[in-house]
Amino acid sequence: GRGFNAGVDIKEMQQTTGHGALIAANRGCYAAFKAIYECAVPVISVVNGFCVGGGVGLVGNSDVIIASDDAYFGVPEVDRGALGAATHLARLVPPHKLRALYFSSQNISAQTLESYGSVHLVVPRAELDEAALEFAAVIAAKDTRVIRAAKEALRRSGLAPEQLVLEVTERLLMRDLETATRALGRLREQGVGVALDD
Repeated sequence: GRGFNAGVDIKEMQQTTGHGALIAANRGCYAAFKAIYECAVPVISVVNGFCVGGGVGLVGNSDVIIASDDAYFGVPEVDRGALGAATHLARLVPPHKLRALYFSSQNISAQTLESYGSVHLVVPRAELDEAALEFAAVIAAKDTRVIRAAKEALRRSGLAPEQLVLEVTERLLMRDLETATRALGRLREQGVGVALDD
């Protein structure tokens, strides 16, 4: 296809009434991101063309990113009057680059992300599938028990703030607003910056 993933159709969502479509989309994204993040084995994202919005959430939660030389990444939500994917983009770029990209809705190339170390490998598009399969074979050749233990160790090591955000997100998406409001209040009391679009 022309690209990896463009995320949620924000324009379509803006044409709906109430919050049902937004809540459903957020629940779907949360479930997809969580499934990748908590997968017991390494997840390799193989990215060609565009990877924007929710696509950044998918790759941000994966373990390895291999991209074609025409791949680019971005979070256009601010331009669309929405917020999202910043925590996932934060896994790919340094803090001030994150802010610049998020506020401007600009894209970033696979080559730049490779220079940051967040994209493992950039190859010509015609070689993308082969490169991904070769790297997957390297992982698959390892002892499965060790790979699973390594994945779990990485998931649990030093990721408490991300887990906290995941838990709050779950409260926001899966429970009522009163519970979410109390959870956000507790986070603010702990000095964790959380903002909602009222």
